[in-house]
Amino acid sequence: MMRKFSKKSAIALISASFAGIGVVLACAGGWYTIEDQTNFTPEVYVDKSYSPFIYSWDGFYFTGYDDDYNNKFSKEIVKDWYVYLDKKVPENEIETILFTTTRKGIDSLKAGKIPSSLAGSKLVTLMSDKKSKEFFNYLFFAKKAEIFSLSQNSDWSSKETWVRELGGMDVYIKSLDGAYKNCKDEFIKQRFLFQLVRAYFFKGDNKTGVALFEKESLSAKKNSTYYRTLSYAAGSIKREKDIAKSNYYYSLVYNGSEILKTAAHFSFKPQNETDFQQTLAMCKTNDEKCTLWQMLGMFYKDEVRSIKEIMKIDPKSDKLDILLSRAVNKIELTLFDEGQFTGYESNDVAIKKNLELQAVIKELIKGEMKKPEQWYTALGYLQTLDKKYTEAEETFFIAKKKTSADKNALAEVRLFELINSISRLTKIDSKSENALLPEFNWLEEIAKEGSGIKIRTTNLSMWIHKIMAKKYRDQGDLQKAEFFSEKLEFYNNKKQLHDMQNFLLKENKTPYEFYCAKIYRYKVEDLYEYEAIEEAINDNLETAISIMEKAGKNGIGALPSNPFNGGIKDCHDCDHALPQKNPYTKLSTLKKMKEMKDKLATDTYNNALLLANAFYNLNYYGSSRLFYNCAVSDADRYSEMTLPIKYYTMALGAAKTDEQKAKCTYMLAKCERNVWYNKNPSGDYYKVAFIPFKNFVELKKYSSTKYYQEVIKECGYFKSYARK
Repeated sequence: MMRKFSKKSAIALISASFAGIGVVLACAGGWYTIEDQTNFTPEVYVDKSYSPFIYSWDGFYFTGYDDDYNNKFSKEIVKDWYVYLDKKVPENEIETILFTTTRKGIDSLKAGKIPSSLAGSKLVTLMSDKKSKEFFNYLFFAKKAEIFSLSQNSDWSSKETWVRELGGMDVYIKSLDGAYKNCKDEFIKQRFLFQLVRAYFFKGDNKTGVALFEKESLSAKKNSTYYRTLSYAAGSIKREKDIAKSNYYYSLVYNGSEILKTAAHFSFKPQNETDFQQTLAMCKTNDEKCTLWQMLGMFYKDEVRSIKEIMKIDPKSDKLDILLSRAVNKIELTLFDEGQFTGYESNDVAIKKNLELQAVIKELIKGEMKKPEQWYTALGYLQTLDKKYTEAEETFFIAKKKTSADKNALAEVRLFELINSISRLTKIDSKSENALLPEFNWLEEIAKEGSGIKIRTTNLSMWIHKIMAKKYRDQGDLQKAEFFSEKLEFYNNKKQLHDMQNFLLKENKTPYEFYCAKIYRYKVEDLYEYEAIEEAINDNLETAISIMEKAGKNGIGALPSNPFNGGIKDCHDCDHALPQKNPYTKLSTLKKMKEMKDKLATDTYNNALLLANAFYNLNYYGSSRLFYNCAVSDADRYSEMTLPIKYYTMALGAAKTDEQKAKCTYMLAKCERNVWYNKNPSGDYYKVAFIPFKNFVELKKYSSTKYYQEVIKECGYFKSYARK
């Protein structure tokens, strides 16, 4: 995931709300997201206003960037003015005047000239109206502020542009202060205060701005404009190094403005326990104290500690919900890795945190809670992870009674009951399989898009497959283990392979067997294809053909090159670029190879050479290696040179001319080189060019042949050796 933050985006952020902070929210990315690796779903219980604070290893839990601060308040501002103007002017017209009319246009209007951009505006026609006059008078000052609040200069710390355009910040602030003092309209006056406090911030006169805010804001309405003003006061205080007080102000902004929540928390930066306690002492209400503990618990300190402290103040506080979800998710991430339960007994951190959180929850549920279902569900899940399966079962029973009719919360409990049921199984028999089947089918349904259930299921699905496979393998049922998690070695046992083929062909499957076949990764055609390839590797061409004929379309896909061509260079792209009038398939290749093998006695050299070319090209090193690619395995595992060497040696023995012998000898040298590669998978490959392979030595005997000269021209390995 790329992060984006620049000076340009910083000034946009500052101008609209906050003093000197920048916020980049996390975006989903990578192979696995936080949702893919945890089971507990915060969104079921946590209020949407706290959603950015759901636990994420990328910081804030959001998709995209929270950097559009210029427009962050646009809708709210338009709505406020619409109401203020007694709903006489359409919202779209108000929006146009506020955000697209230039400063020069407003200046012209103030001078009595209506700019073309405002011709026909209903608001302009109402300028004689008192509120309309107040609107345009305020806008005159607001537009002047855009030069510093919305500047796009890359060097946002420079004040030269402001001074030049405004005739000096002092002149602007003096006129703005006069308008503020003379204003009698409460709605407009509050906005003038915002402009003044912000202007003092940008001027760098921190103390004056803060003093003005603290003097005038006591009677102000606690609305969006109030919290925007408060944010600049907090920024000014922070500049003055009063960390405790600035953190207190940021906590008020965090608690009062949903729009500014993430920015306020980003700016909230306690340096140590001492200044945090100083901030705590400034709180005037229990809710303010709970807010501070919540903010501290997220990102900075331990969530469990904050839960304990909030419980002492207000056990019903909604500030607890997000802390619980974060604590559970963090414990999960110490235990799960891509659906794999990595162990509990050896994980001291997970054990300690789990036990501590269980104890806290048990204490909390003794009294009244705002969302008891959340706490009982979390407790049951933690008990399951702690292998207290009977206790967990009892806890989930209570959770369901507390959950009422919320479908997501009920689904969450059922999800964890399934984890508990599987975890406690010591042996999987037909009875347990029949009990699990409806739960597996249910999980599959709710995981589908459009199911209406929104809980995290990805990690659980992976976990179920891995734990079921492990339990089956532990009890010796390798076939059923394979349905849930495949292992290649299973298919190297012919009896197991044939038993699986027969199972897939079985018509009268039980419901559980039908489910196993449905979740199984492979089709019977895939297994036939794999078996045919294995037979081909062992030179059992006739058997390979008969099995590949049962592989359906798997056996008739075109190969990228003619496998019977033998080149000096292993240039796959070159071979793939050569035209094929009738491209070979896996099946037709096998049949052609069988035809050549049958003719070895009558024309040994040509048929052995072509067979050797085929076995070489179908190999990992060859240009038709996709022959070995199938659902069960890929071409990388077939790199043995036994068969190419066998048939090149046979061709060499039947060769009659030096040209033929040179070709066979060189092809054997290629095989020899590949054998070295196989034995040195991470070796120093550049040394290969200078190793005197046996067949490189032999090839020198044929230096007078045309083929030898072609090898010298095309093969760098041999050329380097021949020159020594």
